[in-house]
Amino acid sequence: MQSSNTSNTAGLGGEGDLRFLDLDSAEFVLVSLCSVLTHGNPSPEVLSELLAHREGFGLAWVLLQFVRLKRSRVAVTTLDLSKFSLGGGKLNLILSALPEGPESVETLKGGSHVCTEPRLTSLCRFLQNLRRTEGGGGVAVGGSLRTLVLAGEQQSDLISFA
Repeated sequence: MQSSNTSNTAGLGGEGDLRFLDLDSAEFVLVSLCSVLTHGNPSPEVLSELLAHREGFGLAWVLLQFVRLKRSRVAVTTLDLSKFSLGGGKLNLILSALPEGPESVETLKGGSHVCTEPRLTSLCRFLQNLRRTEGGGGVAVGGSLRTLVLAGEQQSDLISFA
């Protein structure tokens, strides 16, 4: 008879794969999530949709953390928050979780909800930190943010950092 640990891990790595037996439960969860997030490779559109709603926000935030910590190879070059309707604190969590360096977001879109208080304050703080960090020669929070689209698709709404 197999132990419960063996039966729980057999499906993850195939028949007889016992490499997870030596991991404690936190490591097991981390390895499992890395595997799912790396092989699932959710698109930026899926991530943006998850972030827009309370039910998917937590999962999307965890995914951003994995990307930021380089535990997942998911590329998040565009983040569309045009449907985002959660509070300023949640927006602040998203913006602080954005990956840095070459993996960073290049295009950030925000709808009319992002342009109202208290979310607008979070967005302004993010942009100020980005500007301050780039001006000081450090690594920017947003790294290579090149385009910011707010509220609409009109040319006047487009801000380019190139």
